[in-house]
Amino acid sequence: MAIAFLSSCIAAAAMAVALVFSGQDHGPAGLCVGEHGKSAHDIGCYFSESYFEARAKFRQRAEAAGATLHALPVIPEVDPSYTIDVAVLEGRGEGLVVSSSGVHGVEGFAGSAVQLAYLAQRTASAALDAVGSSNEASAAAAAAAEEAKNRPTVVLVHAVNPFGMAHYRRFNEHNVDLNRNALHPDEWPALLARDPNIAG
Repeated sequence: MAIAFLSSCIAAAAMAVALVFSGQDHGPAGLCVGEHGKSAHDIGCYFSESYFEARAKFRQRAEAAGATLHALPVIPEVDPSYTIDVAVLEGRGEGLVVSSSGVHGVEGFAGSAVQLAYLAQRTASAALDAVGSSNEASAAAAAAAEEAKNRPTVVLVHAVNPFGMAHYRRFNEHNVDLNRNALHPDEWPALLARDPNIAG
Protein backbone atom coordinates (compact mmCIF):
# COMPACT_ATOMS: atom_id res chain seq x y z
CA MET A 1 0.00 0.00 0.00
CA ALA A 2 2.80 2.45 0.88
CA ILE A 3 4.49 1.83 -2.48
CA ALA A 4 1.27 2.56 -4.37
CA PHE A 5 0.78 5.69 -2.29
CA LEU A 6 4.36 6.83 -2.96
CA SER A 7 3.86 6.17 -6.67
CA SER A 8 0.76 8.37 -6.69
CA CYS A 9 2.74 11.14 -4.91
CA ILE A 10 5.49 10.91 -7.53
CA ALA A 11 2.92 10.99 -10.32
CA ALA A 12 1.27 14.06 -8.75
CA ALA A 13 4.65 15.80 -8.42
CA ALA A 14 5.48 15.03 -12.06
CA MET A 15 2.11 16.41 -13.14
CA ALA A 16 2.67 19.56 -11.05
CA VAL A 17 6.04 20.15 -12.71
CA ALA A 18 4.56 19.51 -16.16
CA LEU A 19 1.73 21.97 -15.51
CA VAL A 20 4.15 24.65 -14.35
CA PHE A 21 6.20 24.37 -17.52
CA SER A 22 3.20 24.02 -19.83
CA GLY A 23 1.68 27.26 -18.55
CA GLN A 24 -1.74 25.64 -18.54
CA ASP A 25 -4.30 26.59 -15.91
CA HIS A 26 -5.33 23.28 -14.31
CA GLY A 27 -6.16 22.10 -10.84
CA PRO A 28 -9.05 22.16 -8.41
CA ALA A 29 -10.25 25.60 -7.39
CA GLY A 30 -9.21 26.73 -3.95
CA LEU A 31 -6.21 24.44 -3.64
CA CYS A 32 -3.74 27.24 -4.19
CA VAL A 33 -4.31 30.76 -2.99
CA GLY A 34 -3.31 33.24 -5.69
CA GLU A 35 -0.10 35.10 -4.93
CA HIS A 36 2.20 37.34 -6.96
CA GLY A 37 -0.54 37.82 -9.55
CA LYS A 38 -1.20 34.10 -9.98
CA SER A 39 -4.71 32.71 -10.17
CA ALA A 40 -6.13 30.28 -7.62
CA HIS A 41 -5.73 27.54 -10.26
CA ASP A 42 -2.05 28.26 -10.98
CA ILE A 43 0.20 25.50 -9.61
CA GLY A 44 3.05 28.01 -9.73
CA CYS A 45 1.74 29.69 -6.60
CA TYR A 46 3.10 26.75 -4.58
CA PHE A 47 6.58 28.05 -5.38
CA SER A 48 8.12 30.70 -3.13
CA GLU A 49 10.59 33.50 -3.64
CA SER A 50 12.32 33.12 -0.26
CA TYR A 51 12.94 30.53 2.41
CA PHE A 52 10.77 32.47 4.88
CA GLU A 53 7.87 32.61 2.43
CA ALA A 54 8.18 28.87 1.76
CA ARG A 55 8.30 28.10 5.50
CA ALA A 56 5.22 30.24 6.21
CA LYS A 57 3.29 28.51 3.41
CA PHE A 58 4.41 25.07 4.64
CA ARG A 59 3.29 25.77 8.20
CA GLN A 60 -0.05 27.17 7.02
CA ARG A 61 -0.74 24.24 4.68
CA ALA A 62 0.35 21.66 7.26
CA GLU A 63 -1.96 23.15 9.87
CA ALA A 64 -4.85 23.21 7.38
CA ALA A 65 -4.22 19.54 6.58
CA GLY A 66 -4.38 18.61 10.27
CA ALA A 67 -0.69 17.76 10.63
CA THR A 68 1.27 17.82 13.87
CA LEU A 69 4.02 20.43 13.41
CA HIS A 70 7.52 20.51 14.86
CA ALA A 71 10.09 23.31 14.35
CA LEU A 72 13.74 22.39 14.90
CA PRO A 73 16.10 25.40 15.10
CA VAL A 74 19.35 24.70 13.24
CA ILE A 75 21.62 27.38 14.67
CA PRO A 76 19.66 28.72 17.67
CA GLU A 77 22.71 30.40 19.23
CA VAL A 78 23.29 32.49 16.09
CA ASP A 79 19.87 32.92 14.49
CA PRO A 80 16.85 30.92 15.69
CA SER A 81 14.83 31.87 12.60
CA TYR A 82 16.43 29.05 10.56
CA THR A 83 14.34 25.96 11.28
CA ILE A 84 13.75 22.53 9.86
CA ASP A 85 9.97 22.14 9.98
CA VAL A 86 8.43 18.71 10.24
CA ALA A 87 4.77 17.93 9.57
CA VAL A 88 3.43 14.54 10.62
CA LEU A 89 0.17 13.37 9.07
CA GLU A 90 -0.99 10.32 10.99
CA GLY A 91 -2.26 7.54 8.76
CA ARG A 92 -4.66 4.72 9.46
CA GLY A 93 -2.93 2.22 7.19
CA GLU A 94 0.38 0.45 7.46
CA GLY A 95 3.69 1.99 6.48
CA LEU A 96 5.52 5.28 6.66
CA VAL A 97 6.38 7.73 3.87
CA VAL A 98 9.05 10.37 4.51
CA SER A 99 9.58 13.28 2.13
CA SER A 100 12.35 15.81 2.63
CA SER A 101 13.11 19.02 0.79
CA GLY A 102 16.07 21.36 0.67
CA VAL A 103 19.06 19.14 1.46
CA HIS A 104 20.80 21.29 -1.12
CA GLY A 105 19.36 24.59 0.10
CA VAL A 106 18.72 26.32 -3.21
CA GLU A 107 16.99 23.19 -4.54
CA GLY A 108 14.53 23.37 -1.65
CA PHE A 109 12.14 25.64 -3.52
CA ALA A 110 11.07 22.84 -5.88
CA GLY A 111 10.79 20.30 -3.06
CA SER A 112 8.83 22.77 -0.94
CA ALA A 113 6.38 23.35 -3.81
CA VAL A 114 5.77 19.60 -4.14
CA GLN A 115 5.19 19.32 -0.39
CA LEU A 116 2.76 22.27 -0.48
CA ALA A 117 0.86 20.74 -3.41
CA TYR A 118 0.62 17.46 -1.51
CA LEU A 119 -0.65 19.21 1.63
CA ALA A 120 -3.26 21.07 -0.43
CA GLN A 121 -4.36 17.76 -1.94
CA ARG A 122 -4.68 16.27 1.56
CA THR A 123 -6.78 19.24 2.66
CA ALA A 124 -9.06 18.77 -0.36
CA SER A 125 -9.29 15.03 0.39
CA ALA A 126 -10.33 15.79 3.97
CA ALA A 127 -13.04 18.11 2.64
CA LEU A 128 -14.34 15.29 0.44
CA ASP A 129 -14.36 12.98 3.48
CA ALA A 130 -16.56 15.49 5.30
CA VAL A 131 -18.95 15.71 2.33
CA GLY A 132 -19.07 11.92 2.14
CA SER A 133 -20.30 11.59 5.71
CA SER A 134 -23.38 13.67 4.88
CA ASN A 135 -23.84 12.58 1.24
CA GLU A 136 -23.14 8.87 0.70
CA ALA A 137 -24.19 9.17 -2.95
CA SER A 138 -20.99 11.00 -3.86
CA ALA A 139 -18.64 8.55 -5.59
CA ALA A 140 -15.70 10.94 -5.21
CA ALA A 141 -16.30 11.25 -1.48
CA ALA A 142 -16.51 7.47 -1.12
CA ALA A 143 -13.26 7.00 -3.05
CA ALA A 144 -11.53 9.65 -0.92
CA ALA A 145 -12.76 8.01 2.27
CA GLU A 146 -11.51 4.59 1.12
CA GLU A 147 -8.11 6.02 0.18
CA ALA A 148 -7.84 7.82 3.54
CA LYS A 149 -8.61 4.59 5.39
CA ASN A 150 -5.54 2.89 3.91
CA ARG A 151 -3.20 5.89 3.88
CA PRO A 152 0.14 5.41 5.68
CA THR A 153 1.61 7.97 8.05
CA VAL A 154 3.36 10.72 6.07
CA VAL A 155 6.24 12.79 7.46
CA LEU A 156 7.21 15.92 5.53
CA VAL A 157 10.59 17.40 6.44
CA HIS A 158 10.73 20.94 5.09
CA ALA A 159 14.07 22.66 4.41
CA VAL A 160 16.68 20.25 5.74
CA ASN A 161 19.20 23.01 4.97
CA PRO A 162 17.31 26.21 5.85
CA PHE A 163 20.43 28.40 5.87
CA GLY A 164 21.35 27.31 2.34
CA MET A 165 17.78 27.79 1.17
CA ALA A 166 17.58 31.26 2.72
CA HIS A 167 20.84 32.31 1.07
CA TYR A 168 20.22 30.55 -2.27
CA ARG A 169 23.21 28.26 -1.90
CA ARG A 170 23.81 24.53 -1.96
CA PHE A 171 25.85 24.43 1.26
CA ASN A 172 24.78 24.87 4.88
CA GLU A 173 25.93 27.43 7.45
CA HIS A 174 29.22 25.52 7.89
CA ASN A 175 29.87 25.40 4.13
CA VAL A 176 29.03 21.69 4.09
CA ASP A 177 27.21 19.94 1.25
CA LEU A 178 24.89 17.75 3.34
CA ASN A 179 24.26 15.31 0.52
CA ARG A 180 27.91 14.79 -0.41
CA ASN A 181 29.09 14.59 3.20
CA ALA A 182 26.60 12.03 4.46
CA LEU A 183 28.60 9.07 5.74
CA HIS A 184 27.62 5.75 7.24
CA PRO A 185 29.14 5.23 10.73
CA ASP A 186 31.33 2.45 9.29
CA GLU A 187 32.97 4.98 6.95
CA TRP A 188 34.19 7.38 9.65
CA PRO A 189 37.31 5.44 10.86
CA ALA A 190 38.80 5.34 7.35
CA LEU A 191 38.04 9.02 6.82
CA LEU A 192 39.60 10.06 10.13
CA ALA A 193 42.69 7.93 9.44
CA ARG A 194 43.44 9.74 6.16
CA ASP A 195 46.14 12.38 6.06
CA PRO A 196 44.25 15.72 5.88
CA ASN A 197 47.11 17.22 3.89
CA ILE A 198 46.60 14.69 1.12
CA ALA A 199 42.88 13.90 1.13
CA GLY A 200 41.46 17.09 2.64
